[in-house]
Amino acid sequence: MHRLKNSVIVLFGFALMSGLSPAAEANPDPTKAERFIRERIARSMILFDDENPTRSMVARRIRGELDENFDIRSIAAYALGPARRNLNKDQQDRYLSVFSDWLAETVTRLVIGLRTDMPTASPDIVMMTGTTALSDDQILVHSRIKQSETASAKVDWRLRQKGDRFLVLDIMIFGVSQANVFRSQFAALMRRENRDIEGLISDLKQINAYLAKQQ
Repeated sequence: MHRLKNSVIVLFGFALMSGLSPAAEANPDPTKAERFIRERIARSMILFDDENPTRSMVARRIRGELDENFDIRSIAAYALGPARRNLNKDQQDRYLSVFSDWLAETVTRLVIGLRTDMPTASPDIVMMTGTTALSDDQILVHSRIKQSETASAKVDWRLRQKGDRFLVLDIMIFGVSQANVFRSQFAALMRRENRDIEGLISDLKQINAYLAKQQ
């Protein structure tokens, strides 16, 4: 995969389409939506007071961002697809736990890689380029992610407003929905040797163990 595309994916991880259907709010405020992306997501996930943060520092920051700004339960359900309807309560709980760890470990590793690639993690790495209203409670925020003085990548953010908060539902990188990419990856894992949810949980545990050892 192209290095620039990797870096963009690295920065924001695999935020996926939510399955929740909350009551509609007033049309989301474009200015607040842009501020959420620029300040809450980009700055929190990539900018650190310490120029050379340890892996544990990055991991704590990423886990905090995921817990606060992403609906992990809905993300996990969307990633699993129709198979989620066949899970019992014990399987649901174990899958959600291992998925949460997988998402945090994956994004941590990728963000560390991005910081290595970037000469500086400046506050202006995210440039807002407009918004598109999607519904009474959803908005698409358009941006470009600055990777160097001459290179940037188009990234669109699908947000849902819940009260006075925003949650990321999907990220389109170069027009490609990461929600759909992620769902396809999980489907492929389950198709391998006709594996069921127990096989997927086992795979994710192995991936988590591997990622946790990386520096």
